[in-house]
Amino acid sequence: MIQKSATHRTEAWYSDDERHRFDLQWRWGDGRLLVGWLLNPSTATEIVLDPTVRRIMVEADRLKLDGFRIINLYALRSSKVGPALRETIAIREANEGRIVEVLSEAAREGWPVLAGWGESGRHKQDWALAAARGAGVELHRFGDLTKANRTPRHPSRSGDGDRHPYVRWDY
Repeated sequence: MIQKSATHRTEAWYSDDERHRFDLQWRWGDGRLLVGWLLNPSTATEIVLDPTVRRIMVEADRLKLDGFRIINLYALRSSKVGPALRETIAIREANEGRIVEVLSEAAREGWPVLAGWGESGRHKQDWALAAARGAGVELHRFGDLTKANRTPRHPSRSGDGDRHPYVRWDY
């Protein structure tokens, strides 16, 4: 008989009304994290994972890291992208500030950053790439770029998790 147990710590940073999520972290150890930089939060919380965040968790485990953090180009918690594109200035500034904080921490700690915002993130990609350069982080992506060959594929659109190449993105 084999007994297994898991201990993890989670945190999330939300707007006061909890309609926006700025950062989500799950840790199962005290070492390095994988930063997943995606498009917008869906249903994942500090208690429950959604399929996309589970995909990031699997990648962090595969890379033998001790957890992950999720940041997003847009902070609105929605399964649809359209409403997220209309964020207020205050929400956009709070989210961008949090992104820069996490990227700076990733640079200091040597955490890999996995970009995956897909074609819907192209409107903020120039800002995102400038923020990554400013923080001094190297970006990675799942497999090929999108069909338009300009943005990193979203993890849910990158195919079989066991076969995708995790590669450096020379943006």
